[in-house]
Amino acid sequence: MAASNGSTDSNYPEYKNNYEWFIGMLKWSTVSVIILLILMAIFLV
Repeated sequence: MAASNGSTDSNYPEYKNNYEWFIGMLKWSTVSVIILLILMAIFLV
């Protein structure tokens, strides 16, 4: 168990970068979908 705990600590910067990338993509995807829905409501209705 101690070996796996040490390996996750040494990879923490990589995990943090992946997490930040994921949150950024999630945020911009959500914003894009909202903008798309607003434009659809304006031009298609």
